[in-house]
Amino acid sequence: MKKNLLLLSLLLILLIGFSSCFLIPRNNFTISYDNNGGIGSTNDQHFQRDSSVTLNTSTFTHQHNIFFKWNTKDDGTGTFYADGETITPGPSDLTLYAIWSESLVAPSNLVYHSFTTGNIINLQEPGAGEIDANFIAIDFVNGNILFDQDDDDSLVQFMQENNTSPSMDFGYLVLILSADIKSVNDTNGMLVHVPNGTLINGSTAWDANISDISGSQENWGDESHVYIPIAMKIDSSTFYYYGYIEVSFDNDPGELTIHSIAYMNAEGASITAGQQRSL
Repeated sequence: MKKNLLLLSLLLILLIGFSSCFLIPRNNFTISYDNNGGIGSTNDQHFQRDSSVTLNTSTFTHQHNIFFKWNTKDDGTGTFYADGETITPGPSDLTLYAIWSESLVAPSNLVYHSFTTGNIINLQEPGAGEIDANFIAIDFVNGNILFDQDDDDSLVQFMQENNTSPSMDFGYLVLILSADIKSVNDTNGMLVHVPNGTLINGSTAWDANISDISGSQENWGDESHVYIPIAMKIDSSTFYYYGYIEVSFDNDPGELTIHSIAYMNAEGASITAGQQRSL
């Protein structure tokens, strides 16, 4: 009898211990972020049961679209959360998917033009043995590259100075910037180009100083299909339109080829480098 009671006691202790393994709640969980067809990564976040957490800001980019919101399902049919929103998740791991959208900007507001002829700025064109300045305007609205223009701070313009002097075999090429026309410079005043898929908007580090592409001190190397970010005011607008110029540069002999231009014709609307359509 005592033996049976001992066995029963041991069995009861084992059952209590086994059951307690399932009764102890899990307290630590993870939020994972999925780019859902975008580019890049966003750090995971960890949270505890019944605690609130402020969602990470998306660091993803997309070749064609702009980030809209997070969603608990990749097709956008789950629960939406905004960038940086504070939520109290359920007691489980959570995956949030980037939802890409142009829903705030009508498709007709993306203006895109490509070029195959009349699109090369040559720094070594024959001249009279002296520096000869030439302004080349980029007409984003109508899709034109206009050579031999007058200097105009309200337009997106390259300034080319051909130099055929025997002692100076280089030419100059700069992008003229002003309060109305901005781009991005490095610390040496060199014009910065960005890769395909880079988000261009009001958070870009805009600069209003003249930007060098080719000169005696600072000079681009050979570049193929890179993008110059542009913030511009059109027709004396009080706000900036955001766009890009797609270019290639051949350092020797010194040629800038303009492949395409694009901008979002809506106040404050973002665009990504290389975007050709709204989805």
